[in-house]
Parts: sequence; structure tokens; C-alpha cells
Amino acid sequence: MPSLGHVFGVLEHVRTRLRSGERLASCLDTALSALGVGVSFTPHCRHKLTGVTPQSEKTKFTTTMAANANQSRRDWIFDLIFKDHVWMEAVHNVTIEPDKRPAVSLVGYDLIQAYNDSKLPSFLALFISDWSGDARDLKETLFLSFREQDFVFDNPSAEVTFKKSGLVLYIGDAIHSYEWIRMRDPSRLFGFHNGQPQTAVLYFEHLATEEKALGIIGADMIGGLIDFSGKEYLNHMCSIPMHFGSGRRTPITRCIQTFEIPHKVVSLKRRGTSHYTDGYTFSTHWRLAQGKERRWSIVDS
Repeated sequence: MPSLGHVFGVLEHVRTRLRSGERLASCLDTALSALGVGVSFTPHCRHKLTGVTPQSEKTKFTTTMAANANQSRRDWIFDLIFKDHVWMEAVHNVTIEPDKRPAVSLVGYDLIQAYNDSKLPSFLALFISDWSGDARDLKETLFLSFREQDFVFDNPSAEVTFKKSGLVLYIGDAIHSYEWIRMRDPSRLFGFHNGQPQTAVLYFEHLATEEKALGIIGADMIGGLIDFSGKEYLNHMCSIPMHFGSGRRTPITRCIQTFEIPHKVVSLKRRGTSHYTDGYTFSTHWRLAQGKERRWSIVDS
């Protein structure tokens, strides 16, 4: 049975969509799927509520979340931010090699409660992993796609603050096409579970092979500045594994750094693991430089 907080979250989302002019039929279907409760209406009630004429008086309208839990919860979260799919589909259609196609995703610890309990998130990041740089030309389309049009955009931090919901959305990767993502404080993407850092990723593209839409990124996959612990491990430099390309078959490490790192650091060279990029050398962790080591040089871990 869904929690009371989950129910209220879904109802608030339905109310917002109704105010924006969406049809009750669409909102009702979303609410029932997100709540995960099988609900049956008589043909007469369904016709009154949704405007859909029943095929026969014996037909029942039954919706359960078991078959489409991933898609309905994914849609609910993306619908909090976007009123349509125009920008997301444009990004996915950027013309480059199929294995280098961008992948629209949301990243942040707040996704976990949003996905499981329909709790409104307070801070998320929009990552697209666009190596072509073409998606940054879609900036105005991105702004027009936001559900809430009453927002403040802070250009230096690349953060959008939606006035009604209070959500802060980092969009730097979407409008600048960074190789290394730069934000004010990368540690805001993470929370701590049992004393260990954790975050989550939710991709817009649905894959039939997904068991669960929300990907949990645990401590064993999160890189940082190893001389520190807690938030300091993450707020200067950090990394998370992600995927992009057609079918999200191409793994990539997204490195995230603050605007000004107050330390001289070096990158630790690592080999691929069963989690990510077998046999490939890459950097996911950093440490303070020692002796005559040059800033940003790559050293053996």
C-alpha cells in the first residue's frame, strides 16, 4: 500500500497538471499508475471522469502499476520539470555517431525519495553527455520546455530556481557541453546512506531491459579527493559512472569539479572493473599532489 506521503505527492502533481490545462483523463491515468493500486471503475464512471466512451457496459477500467512501474515513476519525475518532450527529443536526435548520442538524465540524491515516495526534490542536475557540443544550441528550447515558466536562471552557476516548487536544477552540462562538469558544490548531488556517499541517476530514455528505472550509485562507484572524508571528499572533485549513446551502451565516467579548487591535485590512474569499462584506463579519484608532482598529472594509484 502506498504511503500517505506518496499519495499526497501524487495528488499535488495532478493538481499542478490540471491547473496547467491538461485533460483529467491523462492526469487520472498517471495518478493511478504512480500510486500502484489496482482501481476499477464502472463504464459509466469512467466515461464521466475521462470522457472515454466504454465499448460495452461489461468493460472495466483497471490500472495497476506492476506492469509499468518504471515508466510511470520516471514520467512522474520528468513531468515535474518538463511540460513536454520537445527539448529531450531534440537532444536525443543530435546527429553524431550512434554510440556517441547524448543521453538526457537527472542526477541527484533527492531522486531516491522522489522515485520511491513521490517527495518533491530540492536539488537535481541535468546531465546529457553531449560530446558534439550541438545540444548547447538548444538552450532556449530547454527553457521553453520547463513546466514552471516562473523561474530564475543564474548564469554563473548555471542553476535554474523554480519559484513555485523551490526546485534548483543545475543545467550547466546541457548548455555548455562540458567534458568535466563544473558546478558550485558537487557534494550537493550526494547524500549519505549508512555513513557512505550515495546518489542516483534517472535516464529519460526507457529501455525494455531495465529492471528498475532509477539507478543507485553507491560508494564503491563514487570517486573523490581521497585525502578527505564526508562532504569534503566530494565538494572539490568527484566522479560517477554513467552511460550514453544509442541504447545507453557506452559507459563513461563523468567528472565533476567545483569552479575553483583550492588544492593542487593529481589524478589516480585506474583500470576498468566489472562495474565499468573492463580493461580501460581512466581516472575516477584524486589526491593532493606530493613533492614535485605537477598539478593534474596522472599517477599510479
